[in-house]
Amino acid sequence: MLPACNCNRHARRCRFNMELYKLSGRTSGGVCLKCRHNTAGRHCHYCKEGYYRDNSKPITDRKACKEASIFLKSKLTRRGRTFTQEANPRKSLYRGMFDTPNPVFVFLDYEEFWG
Repeated sequence: MLPACNCNRHARRCRFNMELYKLSGRTSGGVCLKCRHNTAGRHCHYCKEGYYRDNSKPITDRKACKEASIFLKSKLTRRGRTFTQEANPRKSLYRGMFDTPNPVFVFLDYEEFWG
């Protein structure tokens, strides 16, 4: 493992990228190769798709990324109107984030719903 690459102990190899080095203000040009322990990203600092970050562990921990084997569903009913939100971590669009088919759920009009 090369310390200059800052792979968070999840990769044994990295490569130098001059373009990234220039873009970073000449501070870092390292790109980690073959991130392990279910991590991803230039510095192995994200959890790969299908995994979520266990914030009780540092990102350098081998078990910082846990398999997302749950399916979340919430349902709220008021005055005959039902609002449902689902989240399936296995269909994540972005590392560690949940894809929800109804993202406006959290922006419900308070007066309209509770009124």
